[in-house]
Amino acid sequence: MDMYKDPVPQSVKLLLGAQTIMDTLGEYIKTNGKSSLPPRKELILRATVESSIRRQGTAEKNLDRKET
Repeated sequence: MDMYKDPVPQSVKLLLGAQTIMDTLGEYIKTNGKSSLPPRKELILRATVESSIRRQGTAEKNLDRKET
């Protein structure tokens, strides 16, 4: 597993948002494992979707910079 700063290389096929993972697991962490874990699929789906959107936004910003 690798960590990246923006811009993320286009060769990266799967990108998960670490902050989303921490936010989703927050209650479980705060209760020291006494609350239930969110379903794994839900966790991965949330983190993947957010990262994809973020990557798209970064790409758009880079295009805007090149055009000016």
